[in-house]
Amino acid sequence: MTTIHLTASERFDDAEADALAEALRKHFDVDGPHHLMRKADLLPQFVQLLADYKLWVALGLVASGFLTKIGQRAGDAVWDAIKERLKRKDAKPLADITDALARARKAAGPTGFIRIGLDMPDDRFGTVLTIHDTEPEKIAYAIARFCAKAEDIAATLRTEIDGGRGPAVGVTVTLLEGDAVMLEWQNRSDLKKRQVRID
Repeated sequence: MTTIHLTASERFDDAEADALAEALRKHFDVDGPHHLMRKADLLPQFVQLLADYKLWVALGLVASGFLTKIGQRAGDAVWDAIKERLKRKDAKPLADITDALARARKAAGPTGFIRIGLDMPDDRFGTVLTIHDTEPEKIAYAIARFCAKAEDIAATLRTEIDGGRGPAVGVTVTLLEGDAVMLEWQNRSDLKKRQVRID
């Protein structure tokens, strides 16, 4: 089983971090929670889940059904469709993770956030999608979109690293319209900003 590396920021509540870890352990091996210590005061609090792309692909198989269904809806109907889909038995792993992350996101405070991503180029900063939403259905949608591209993201990063254009620290993932994503980082070799779009 692939491991999720769970990290919480320095002032994120220990009890909340432990509760998130326990919820995740119903479906996955979990390393952590670990705390990331930052020097500046008053920084937003967060939780971060990093794992190998295979874990996200497996979770994406659960999520792909409702991505297909909701693609035919608009506006509030999208969120209602996701809520209904999360009630299904086959969506339980995604629903459990989403509920746990929604609670953690609220515990992070009004400026807090969630990061999910790949444990590459490392399992500290990784390749991350930042989620600011607090509603479970919106978190589920973001996770599903990420899962749908996880294998492509991993393959793209391997190609970039092998070509000498790997990231100095971490990679930011942004969801674009449709099903595209944008990857952004600073090159390790020259610290220049690099962007790669994956359609």
